[in-house]
Amino acid sequence: MELTKETQATTTKKLFITCLDHDIKPFILDELNIRSTEMIVLKSYDNVISHPFDSIIRNIIISIYENNVDEIYIIGEQEAKRRTLDRELIMRKMNDDGITKNAIKTLEYLKDPIGEDMYQWLVGDENCIESAIKKSKATISNHPLIPNRISVRGLLVNNEKETVTYLEDQFANQ
Repeated sequence: MELTKETQATTTKKLFITCLDHDIKPFILDELNIRSTEMIVLKSYDNVISHPFDSIIRNIIISIYENNVDEIYIIGEQEAKRRTLDRELIMRKMNDDGITKNAIKTLEYLKDPIGEDMYQWLVGDENCIESAIKKSKATISNHPLIPNRISVRGLLVNNEKETVTYLEDQFANQ
């Protein structure tokens, strides 16, 4: 079928938000009954939406209105090890690159926009993929520019067992 402006307007897409190193495996599409032609993939570090007006949210909003997205899936891997960053090593590398302690203090002073200290904002929740999915799902679901008609779902996948766990009941809209 050739896509025209009319067919594009009626063809809906599913937006998948995944980690940078995660591919959407066929078993996930089979579980969700979605064809690969119906999907758009947005990759990010740790599925973290750090602010309601960050670039990920911007991309989600544009996808909804430009690509007729009607469902959003935030996907995390059960077996994935969360990235643990050494605070001192990161600070030393930043210092080596010319980022001063005053710059970091300024960011810490501006805590309200980021909601936590600079390091925590940078690395996110190091221990819990479910927490990251919960926060991202709530941010998307409650965003004033995302219509209520958009379904937002959190999923944990186990690539070894090829299983999908839905987090809907556990992380309802807040």
